[in-house]
Amino acid sequence: MSDKTAKIYSNQRTVPIYLGEGDGFRLPGKAKWRLADAAAFVLGGLVTGILVTFYITADNWGVALGCLIVGSCLTLAAVVALSMLPVLRPAPIVRAVWLVNNLFPRVRDSR
Repeated sequence: MSDKTAKIYSNQRTVPIYLGEGDGFRLPGKAKWRLADAAAFVLGGLVTGILVTFYITADNWGVALGCLIVGSCLTLAAVVALSMLPVLRPAPIVRAVWLVNNLFPRVRDSR
């Protein structure tokens, strides 16, 4: 085995990574989902479902319906707002850490 260090190639700075791409699998509702969009959808759906379930079990159907409507609207708004965020490059401090780690690699034993 050689003792050469690995090189890091980071030429693809602004390539967005979408969930559901590559193997033909698509998430419902949108053509392209990023991690932030999917996280907002899952978190919003989870909180909405918990609140609706709580109020249904308490026999408060009016509040449950209100939670369902408001929670769905807020989840949709969060997904749309997060999908409008631009794809950003890593911060300069992160790139500086990568540079230092590349210039002075540390050997770690993974055993």
